[in-house]
Amino acid sequence: MIGSIVTLENLYLNVPFEAKDAAKDAGAKWDAASKLWYAPPGLDPLGFRNWWSFLRPAFADKDRIKAMGGKFHPVIKAWYVPAKFDYDEFREWWPKDCLKYLFNDRFAAYSRMTGGGQSSVFFGYDLTNNAECAIKLYDQGDEEDGETTVAFKRELDALLQLDHPNILPVLDWGRHDHTGQYFIVSPWMRWTLDDLFNDAETVYRALYPMICENYELEMSEDEFVSFLIDDDSGDEWLEASDEGILGDVLKGLVYAADSSIIHRDIKPANIFIDVSYNADVAPDLDDEPDLEKRLEALIKAGKENGYVTFEDVAYAQGKDEEFDTALDFYSDLIMQNIEVRESLTDTTLVADFGASKNWSLEGKKQATMVHLRTEPWTPPRTDAELFFERTWDGYAWGVLAIACLCEEMPDTREDIDRLLDGRFKEMVGENLWEFVSRIVHVDPDRRPADIKAVDNELAKLNDIRREAIGA
Repeated sequence: MIGSIVTLENLYLNVPFEAKDAAKDAGAKWDAASKLWYAPPGLDPLGFRNWWSFLRPAFADKDRIKAMGGKFHPVIKAWYVPAKFDYDEFREWWPKDCLKYLFNDRFAAYSRMTGGGQSSVFFGYDLTNNAECAIKLYDQGDEEDGETTVAFKRELDALLQLDHPNILPVLDWGRHDHTGQYFIVSPWMRWTLDDLFNDAETVYRALYPMICENYELEMSEDEFVSFLIDDDSGDEWLEASDEGILGDVLKGLVYAADSSIIHRDIKPANIFIDVSYNADVAPDLDDEPDLEKRLEALIKAGKENGYVTFEDVAYAQGKDEEFDTALDFYSDLIMQNIEVRESLTDTTLVADFGASKNWSLEGKKQATMVHLRTEPWTPPRTDAELFFERTWDGYAWGVLAIACLCEEMPDTREDIDRLLDGRFKEMVGENLWEFVSRIVHVDPDRRPADIKAVDNELAKLNDIRREAIGA
């Protein structure tokens, strides 16, 4: 349990004067003798992560620590890392209370983001690559055949089989040396579909400065948010079900089904949205000898002469008239058969395969968590439901289609029926309405057999839709 990760002894801290009130509010105490703040036993050390400083090295390592910049505190007789040095560089000597948040000597947890069920998710850093990551830490399991252990192994087995752009990848995994807890590390995704449903405006406002860093927008923050929220630029069904969120989720689930894996827990909280800005300099010609060398020379010359480089795309394209040299630089790029490509992309990724089932193991003993059912994203229970588990992913996708098109998160089966027979029917027409109605039918016999059957039917209906609107 995450609550068991607490300090077992005084954890001394390096708190600057201006942060003393924050440390006190977090529960830190003042040690007058050593003139240091410390976190007393029973508190979560992660709440004091910004002030970690002290080390617990072996005697033989003191010279190496000193050479790296470490200092010795004469009162508490312990080595510490001065503020100007990076504590992460000294991780092999962290105290045990801090080591609980270090995974495979590479990934450090910085804050707990979510928790529930059988695990907690932490925001962390890959200390090797200085990249953000998510660390899924499973609750402590005592037995190898216990539910937590089974959930970890099931999720890991599924993820190691699945390599697809719409499935959240696994970076690392293991069992923690100090707590015995299982963990899985994946890339950090800032937003879930839950976030977009609950507070799209906040998400978009957070996105605006991220884009402005790399992209010259000709609109204010308010205009940008309004554009994203009120975007009715085309056929909403095709945009969502083909290239949008629904299409991405479907591609990931179909790929998993090709490996005999059904997810069984599709819901907005398990669907991540990855938004990225892309700007790169690329050749017009595929087989251009010496292109890389000539490009490097151009960039070097640009820096020496005050030109902007391809890292400043707006200037390189001559969008700022105050920088005449930018036009020269961009002309050089064109003369060298080089173009600047820029785009804003979003990718939807399916995550959390902890409740998944592998149908290739059908007939063999397979521990599953049937009781983990999230309303209204899994079908209402029927006597025959367990024999129709293959329809579950399709059912959840159908509910997701209704929610995305109607821009409303259903909470109950009654909400699904209301939206389906109301706004959704008005938006998509009879054929698509009938299709989605079958997908989310309470009778499993009426649903398509599996997610692949959903995909096949959808492709035919979308072709008809395109033909009807002349797309």
